[in-house]
Amino acid sequence: MAGLLLCAKDMERRMAGRRNALGLGIMERRGDLLSSARARDISVTGVFLLGRVMGGPRRARLEIPVPGGLLMVEALQVRDGGTADGFGAAYRFLPMSLASRGRLSALLRELDEYAAS
Repeated sequence: MAGLLLCAKDMERRMAGRRNALGLGIMERRGDLLSSARARDISVTGVFLLGRVMGGPRRARLEIPVPGGLLMVEALQVRDGGTADGFGAAYRFLPMSLASRGRLSALLRELDEYAAS
């Protein structure tokens, strides 16, 4: 039984390298509810948003600022909890088009360049 719980928890963890994204503002929409949050970190597979956790459905539409505009992605809240930076929730991105993945990758490259400078 403990092995099954460990596997379920492991599935929540992102398989891609995370980039520090403190300061990146993201809009979250769940049904008719809209709120803004600050990203703690982001990868090609998901994001951790700091702030209050919205109730209601676990599925959300996120508006992420990327080079050249906004990227709209569908995501699923997979966990919530506290971090050293505050309370928040982790989201796994649902499948997206190659074009959307490319726009997200451009943001990650920009974050890498900023971190290196």
